[in-house]
Amino acid sequence: MKTITLIIEGVQKQFLDMENKVLLLDDLGKKYGETHVYYNLKTPAEALKLLCINYPEFAKDVFELQEQGIFYKVQQVDIDLELSDLILPLGSHDLVITPVISGSGDVGKFVLGGLMIGVGVLSGGATFAGFGF
Repeated sequence: MKTITLIIEGVQKQFLDMENKVLLLDDLGKKYGETHVYYNLKTPAEALKLLCINYPEFAKDVFELQEQGIFYKVQQVDIDLELSDLILPLGSHDLVITPVISGSGDVGKFVLGGLMIGVGVLSGGATFAGFGF
């Protein structure tokens, strides 16, 4: 963790750069890299929004894989995140985006396709302008 020191009006202030990691498993990890490091993220929604901004094809690939029966869920500390969890504080634990095959009984509470739509809504829809959402 980096410490940033600022001197404002003669007063020294220190701010910690909180490192957050997003781990992409399986096909998404192979294509976009397995580990993505961001700093000072406030919510899981921000992390997903940055993935969509940094990799414009990311959302499209997720939707195409979903059509093939491969879904992705987002986990933190082995807990599946739901839509309402996206706007909660992120904390210091890694986000893990894990593939789930349709019909495996483990699609879980929430999958990344729906999650990304939620991110698009939270970000004003700019992320999904090309998809008509």
